[in-house]
Amino acid sequence: MKIFKWTLGVLLFLLLSIGRCTDQSTPNKTSQRRHPRSADGGEEGKKCGYTFLVPEQKITGPICVNTNGPGTGNRKDEVTRMDIENLKDVLSKQKREIDILQLVVDVDGNIVNEVKLLRKESRNMNSRVTQLYMQLLHEIIRKRDNSLELSQLENKVLNVTTEMLKMATKYKELEVKYAALTDLVNNQSVTISLLEEQCLRIFSRQDTHGSPPLVQVVPQHIPNSQPYTPVLLGGNEIQRDPGYPRDRDVRPPPDPATSPTKSPFRVPPLALINEG
Repeated sequence: MKIFKWTLGVLLFLLLSIGRCTDQSTPNKTSQRRHPRSADGGEEGKKCGYTFLVPEQKITGPICVNTNGPGTGNRKDEVTRMDIENLKDVLSKQKREIDILQLVVDVDGNIVNEVKLLRKESRNMNSRVTQLYMQLLHEIIRKRDNSLELSQLENKVLNVTTEMLKMATKYKELEVKYAALTDLVNNQSVTISLLEEQCLRIFSRQDTHGSPPLVQVVPQHIPNSQPYTPVLLGGNEIQRDPGYPRDRDVRPPPDPATSPTKSPFRVPPLALINEG
């Protein structure tokens, strides 16, 4: 850019010296009229030529311009106005190209800024994606822990259910045993009542007091609300009803059809105790 500016300055300086060149070229025309033989010299005399040098390096010293007209021998090397116009056209084209390049550079700079912004956004998005990936891993680990806890809880529920089924089975077995014991006790109570009646019939003449009927000790069915707890009054003695009639002949004998089956257990003979 510095060389370009320096070249434009030199061209402007040379354009200012065109007036001097035209003034000095008038005596040359008169001299050319005196020499009509040289046709080429006449054509070259009509042109105003000047010479300038464009150094490749920057000039720091003063610039000297030769205002005197060049000799006839160096007129072929002189620069014409057409050359200056061509040079101006070239310089204008170069200036336009420089402006276009400047615009391209500006656009490229904007593109570079946009690329930088996109890179920054890409880094931010990458960090965000990394955070989301870590959150996803934490959620997966938490769900696995929850699944393990759920499986453990299911195993506990299954174990408790198994225990409850075992307890229900044991309870049914106990109910069956309780029913068997109830039947056995009832049979024994009936047997005891029959034996007591036989003994009373035998010793009816000696005994003046009658005995009340036996009360069923064990119920036939298991109560649902409260378990059965038999109450023994006076140890193993049988409670007598005070309102029971003393006359043994009034009570009808038991029906043999409705009497329970004979107990397989052998009952020892009972000794009657005189309560009177």
